[in-house]
Amino acid sequence: METELTTVRNGRLIYRGVDAVRVARNATVEDTAALLWHCAPLKPVRPRTRLAEGETGKARAFEYLSQRAATAPPLSGATRDELAEIGAELLIGFADAVSGIRGRGLFHQRLARFWGLDPNGVDLLRRTLVLVADHELNPSSFSARVTASTGASLAACALSGYATLTGPRHGEASARALEFLKSQLGRDPNKEACTPAVPSDQTPAIGQALDPNGDPRAKSRRRRMNLEPDLKRASKAAERNGQERANVDMALAALCLKLDLPNDAPFLIFASGRLVGWIAHAIEQTLSGKMIRPRAKYLGK
Repeated sequence: METELTTVRNGRLIYRGVDAVRVARNATVEDTAALLWHCAPLKPVRPRTRLAEGETGKARAFEYLSQRAATAPPLSGATRDELAEIGAELLIGFADAVSGIRGRGLFHQRLARFWGLDPNGVDLLRRTLVLVADHELNPSSFSARVTASTGASLAACALSGYATLTGPRHGEASARALEFLKSQLGRDPNKEACTPAVPSDQTPAIGQALDPNGDPRAKSRRRRMNLEPDLKRASKAAERNGQERANVDMALAALCLKLDLPNDAPFLIFASGRLVGWIAHAIEQTLSGKMIRPRAKYLGK
């Protein structure tokens, strides 16, 4: 599948020709969206729907995207600028849903206020959101593209990506990694448990198919986080069972422990950043005008 958005090349994650680690040094979520969506700087657009309800940020985000998908018109004939405007509204509404309040400011600032972060934590969160914005044809982005290829709304595309992200082998891998780190640190991994059970012999957040020499996003996070010795040892412990290195999911889990964030924070950070990528893939697929229709290899009689 052809794309101009993202690739992994020579150990680097590339956003439209620019090293993503370099983008993350100063860019905001909004800057990254403008880069990946190939549009003008984003303008604030207030959501047209009511504030989502739910007991958790994850549930409220589901509710927000669902209500938007249920009422938004299909995208046939929309221009790039029109799609970008819709995408900007989705970003603001998603931040409202995660935090449970109508907020102001940049995307990362609103989440940082929700979690009560200090200035160092605010910057770490900003950089992390940018680094997880996209990663080529990962499962959730492919889901968003398939949905976009039918002409469905951007909200429906984002909902497809979000639903796919909830799987324990994708977006919830960082929550599993958080449980692993807590067990290494002697903390109760089952307190406030929020993820499905997984086989105990599967070490989470290790290895990355596109980054055999180590996930550049994880490397960048480790350099910036300045982890305490015990947390650094816990993060490295998972690597002792094989040759593969800890990936961005483990880095996300370590970040959440360092900043004393709740157990659902790894998933919410991942989803919040990746929303930019889902919209980027949906825009690119929509503008191509092509339907994604793979063929199956039939094995029956």
